[in-house]
Amino acid sequence: MRRAWFFSAIVLLSTVIVAQDYQISFAILDDNETQVDSVVVHNIAQGNIITLRGNDILHLVASTTGISNLNTLNGKVEVYPNPFSSRATIVFQNAKQGLVLLSLHDMAGKLVAQNRLFHSAGKSIVEVSGLPAGAYVIQIDTETSIFSEVILSNDASGTNSEIIFKGSGNNAAASGPILKSSNRTGELVEMQY
Repeated sequence: MRRAWFFSAIVLLSTVIVAQDYQISFAILDDNETQVDSVVVHNIAQGNIITLRGNDILHLVASTTGISNLNTLNGKVEVYPNPFSSRATIVFQNAKQGLVLLSLHDMAGKLVAQNRLFHSAGKSIVEVSGLPAGAYVIQIDTETSIFSEVILSNDASGTNSEIIFKGSGNNAAASGPILKSSNRTGELVEMQY
């Protein structure tokens, strides 16, 4: 009887400990007073990638009860073709005129290419080329949102990776699927662990 009670207590205690929620904020502390612009969180167990603004707080929960941080009005993104051989076209909705930072990272998190340009409100078109075969994450950081998408290159001869601006404004082409984005309001962003 004593062993059964002890075993039950251990099981109950372990489920209580595992089911805790955690809130994590990020900061860089060094002599140069570097500011955190954004943090990319890879949840390998769930297969999720979330990009947080420097002032957002990551809220790790045992289970989520819905989808948060969807930008359904201006969150359209299209990548074609994907996978690609020599170049891929990326079309996204820019809600507000302003600077847009496009960053391309390999799966180890290494920055492969980057481009910062002024884009008009509306659809924006960029082209990615010169990538060696592999999987990459393209991150689009606009004035109002951050988008990310996995792109696949099967170009064995890719050597000079670049992101080229092709056009913007309401006359730019195509629409695409809605993509999860994180709003830039310094909010609590949930992720299941």
